[in-house]
Amino acid sequence: PDSIIRTAQEAAAEVSVSRFTLTLDQAGGFGQLKSIPWWLGPRQTPAELRQLWRGLRDALRGRSIIPQAHSSLKPHVTVTYNANQILASTPVAEVRWEVDRFVLLHGAQVNGEPTYEVIGTWPLATNSMPKPGPAQRDLWDT
Repeated sequence: PDSIIRTAQEAAAEVSVSRFTLTLDQAGGFGQLKSIPWWLGPRQTPAELRQLWRGLRDALRGRSIIPQAHSSLKPHVTVTYNANQILASTPVAEVRWEVDRFVLLHGAQVNGEPTYEVIGTWPLATNSMPKPGPAQRDLWDT
């Protein structure tokens, strides 16, 4: 419903996390579904991504939207939804993704295929250090 979408947008707007790099370095598949999706994901979840996930969860709970109890963070990018066999977790060459925003999507099935609509986009905070002034530069130039 529209009221839940608005509440989720409000919750997302209050979350502040620094930009980060997501290193996709393993491939795998989810096998308990009718279709067999394959994905790329990180072996190590960045701290900023865990912070974002917890911040969103807490902001939603503060607005009486309780995420599903079995929900856990499984960061991944789906490569295909209809593989012909399950893929065990496999190391792959690194793909580095500079994450500078997060997006709220509404997912649905259309003709048996997943579709997504962008509901909102929020930038992540820049995590660069401020440029030093002249007095600070002099400390390092000696």
